[in-house]
Amino acid sequence: MNVKPVELNDPLPRYYQVYASLLERIKSGEFQPGDAIPSERILVSDYQVSRITIVKALDLLERDGLIDRQHGRGTYVTSPPTETDPQLLKVAFFIGRTSKPYPFTVLMGAVQTAMQYDVQFQIFGSHETAQEARYVRSAIQTGVDGIIVYPTPDFPNESLYRELLANYFPFVMVDRYDPHVDSDRVVFDDEAAGYQLTEYLIQQGHNRIAIVPLAEVMVTSVRNRIRGYQKALEAHGIEYDEDLVWLDVYEALDSDKPIRKDQPSDRRLLQRLEKDRPTALVGMNYDVSEQILADLSKIKTERMMSEIEGTAVDNSYELNISLAAISNRWFSNENPSLVALALQSGETLGAQAMELLLRRIKQTDTGPMRSVVVPMEIHRLI
Repeated sequence: MNVKPVELNDPLPRYYQVYASLLERIKSGEFQPGDAIPSERILVSDYQVSRITIVKALDLLERDGLIDRQHGRGTYVTSPPTETDPQLLKVAFFIGRTSKPYPFTVLMGAVQTAMQYDVQFQIFGSHETAQEARYVRSAIQTGVDGIIVYPTPDFPNESLYRELLANYFPFVMVDRYDPHVDSDRVVFDDEAAGYQLTEYLIQQGHNRIAIVPLAEVMVTSVRNRIRGYQKALEAHGIEYDEDLVWLDVYEALDSDKPIRKDQPSDRRLLQRLEKDRPTALVGMNYDVSEQILADLSKIKTERMMSEIEGTAVDNSYELNISLAAISNRWFSNENPSLVALALQSGETLGAQAMELLLRRIKQTDTGPMRSVVVPMEIHRLI
C-alpha cells in the first residue's frame, strides 16, 4: 500500500492531494481495472482527513472516468477506454484579402472550437484574389477533411466551389457567401441589423439618412445591410434615395486605391454632408464608423475655430449628425453622435462555422445545405 500523506502546509486543497495520491496508485497498477478500492472509512483512516475530503477526491476520480461507484457494493476501478479511431480530423481555414482585425476574430472562434474537439487546424490566406483557388486546392492536397472559407470580396472562384460540391467535399463559407453557389454558410443577420438601426433613427425623428460602407460593396454582408436599410425606409414611407448610399466617401480607406492628399476623408465627408444634407448616418462596420466619428470631430473643431477667427464662410448646415453603427466591438471613447450599435461577434460566427463543418465531416448532419443566420445584438445608446 502506497499512501502518500496529506501535507497540512501544502497550498493545494487536501481533497486534491488525496485525489492525486489515489490517481498515482491507480496508474502504478496498485489498483487494477475491476479492483475495488478501499472504502471511504478506510481511506479516512489512511489519509487522516475527513469523510467530506475523501468524497470530493472520489468525485474527481469519477469525473475522470477512473472509478465506478456502485451503490451498496463499493467503488471499482474502471477499464481504460480503447482507442477506436486514433486518426485526428484535419481542417483548414482560408482567409481572403483583408487588412482589418475583424476577420481574425472569426478565425479565433473557429480555432477555439477546433481545440475543443482535438482537431488539427491549418490556416491559409492570400492578399491576391486570384490565389484563392490555388490555396484551397493546396489545402485539400495536404489531406484536410474540410475547409472554412472567408471568401475574397469579388468571388472569382465559383467554378471551384461548384466542383467541391460535386465531389461532396465539406466546406463552409463564413460571414459572406457566393450568392450563385448553394453551399453551407454561417452569416450574420445583416439585413435585420440594417433594418433595425435605420428604423431606430427614423423613430428618433430622422427622415434623411445616409448609409456609408467602405470599399467592399459587392459582398453579401454589405449588400444585405443596404437592403435592410432600404426596407426600413420604405416601411416607414420614406423614399429610398440612391444618392444617400455613399459608396465613394471612404472607398480608398479599404482598397488598393491611393488616398489623394488633396482630398482627405474629412473633406470628402463634408462635401457629401453639405450636398445631401442628411441628419443621420448608418456606418457599415467599425472601421468606417470610427472614421466618421473622427472626421465629424475634426470638421466641428475646424468650424469652431473659423468662427472664433472670423473666417467662417457658410455654416448654415448644422452638423448635429446622429450615427448608428454596425461593429464587432465597442468604441473606446463615448461620443454623443453615436446613438445605436449593432454588435457582431466574430468568435461566435467562427465557432458555429466550425461546428457545422465538423458535423458535415463526421456525417452527423447529412441534410440539405445549411444557412445558419446569427443575430446581432442591438444597443440603443440614447
